[in-house]
Amino acid sequence: MAALTMFLLISGPVHLASQVLGWMTGSIYGKSMEHVIALLPWMGLFLPLAFLQARHLNVLLLGDGVSTGLGLSVKNKQLWLMLYSVALGGAAVGFAGGISFIGLMAPHMARKMVGPMHGILLPASALLGAIILLLADLAGRLLFQPLDIPAGVFTAAIGAPFFMYLLFKK
Repeated sequence: MAALTMFLLISGPVHLASQVLGWMTGSIYGKSMEHVIALLPWMGLFLPLAFLQARHLNVLLLGDGVSTGLGLSVKNKQLWLMLYSVALGGAAVGFAGGISFIGLMAPHMARKMVGPMHGILLPASALLGAIILLLADLAGRLLFQPLDIPAGVFTAAIGAPFFMYLLFKK
């Protein structure tokens, strides 16, 4: 797939290749309120559904056997949670591209700040992820002027050492 992507990039118009590379790296550069409005139906539907599942996520932490014993249909609940996750993740990637590590870093950091209960962990992770993205975008615009470095470059530069730290800490 990488070879096909490269082929399409080099065989297409130059101005489109630049846009595609920016999207693949991940950036919110050039996004307007029209883009946000297009994203709102996905967020308006799937974010509340995901947040309403917080108590079920807490039960799932106990393991499949205990969750089933408490009356939770584990496979059914996992399927619905996966659907919500894919819908939200797909909307985010469609909007900003593949910005590396935010979805992996923010929950780990938020868990250290607010604890493991998903009722507060989910909103804290979302807020922390937004803050990380905005700081990465700000750094990309200000540190190497007049160049605009995509936010995905900075999140990857922070994310890789962060996960190395977690790996060696455990």
